[in-house]
Amino acid sequence: MLRSIDIPRSRADDSQELPLAALVAAARQARCFALIGAFLTLPAFAGEAAPAPHSGDATIAAALRHERGDGVAMNAGRAAEMYCAAAREGNADAAYRLGWMYANGIGVERNDRHATALFRHAAVQGHAAATRMLETMSTGDARQPLCMTLEPPPTVTAKPEADGEPPLPTGRENSATASAHSGGATHVGSMATPPPAAPPPVGDQVLLAVARWGDAWSQRQVGPYLAAYAQDFQLPAGESRQQWEHQRRTRIADKAWIDIKLHDLTIAVEGDLARVRFLQEYRSDKGRDSSIKTLTLVKSGRTWLIRREQSEALPPPLVR
Repeated sequence: MLRSIDIPRSRADDSQELPLAALVAAARQARCFALIGAFLTLPAFAGEAAPAPHSGDATIAAALRHERGDGVAMNAGRAAEMYCAAAREGNADAAYRLGWMYANGIGVERNDRHATALFRHAAVQGHAAATRMLETMSTGDARQPLCMTLEPPPTVTAKPEADGEPPLPTGRENSATASAHSGGATHVGSMATPPPAAPPPVGDQVLLAVARWGDAWSQRQVGPYLAAYAQDFQLPAGESRQQWEHQRRTRIADKAWIDIKLHDLTIAVEGDLARVRFLQEYRSDKGRDSSIKTLTLVKSGRTWLIRREQSEALPPPLVR
C-alpha cells in the first residue's frame, strides 16, 4: 500500500546530500503510509475473534467440514450456502458465521452491507459476538444477501415412465444396461468405436445458455443476444417481435460499453422447461441498475432459449 514519495532536493545543487531534517521527514512519511497500508489490508472487523472451528450444532458442523476441508474437499462457497439455508430457518450462529464470511470475503465476495444485515439478524436472537460486531459498524444501508430474501426454486425430481418404471439412464449407463440385458454379449464392431461422450448435465446446459446471453449483451453483440430468445418469447409490452427487436438493438447501440454481472444463480429444471433466478447488476456509460431477474427457458434442439424474462426490484435496505 506504499505510495511514491517526492523528497525535495536542494535548489543550489541537485547533487548535494539531502538535509537531515528532510530525510527524517521523508522516513516518517514512509512509515505512516506503511502503517496505513497494513491497516487497510486487514480483514474487516479483525478486532473480533473468528468463529470457533467447531460446533455442537449438527448443521453448523456439517458446513464447517466444507469450510475447513475436514473429511471432504474444501469448499467455502458450499459452506456459505449451508450457513444461509440454516440462517433462513432461524439459526443465529449460522447467520453470524455467514456474516463473517461476507465481512472477510471468504467463500463469497466481500460485502459489508450483507455482513451488517446478517450480524443484526443474529444479534436480535441474542448472539453475543454478533452484537459486539454491530457496535462498531454503520447499519444504515444494511441489506440481506439474496439467499436470505428469496427461497430457491423447487427441486425437480425424476418422474416414472408411463409403465411405472423409472426412466432409463442416459449416456454410457445405457450401454451398460443394454449389455446386462443381453447377457453381457458385445458386438466386435462396437468395440472399435467408443461410445459417444455423455452430454453435460441439463443444469450445466441451461447455465451455459444464460452465460452466453449475458456475454453477448456485455459485448454488445446484438445478433447472438437476440438469438438467445425463443421465437415464442413472451414480449413484455405486447408489441410485435419486430418492434421489440428494434427497441433492443437501439438500446444496445446507444451505449459505448455495457457490463453485466450475474450473482447468486439458482436453477430448477422440469422436462423441457427451466427457470433460472439471479441478481443482475447492469452498468453502462449511461447508468447502472440492479434487479432480481427470472428467466424461463425452453429446450430447443441442443440448446436452451429464453421464453420469458421477468424483473423484480431489489428488497429495500434494512433500517433500524
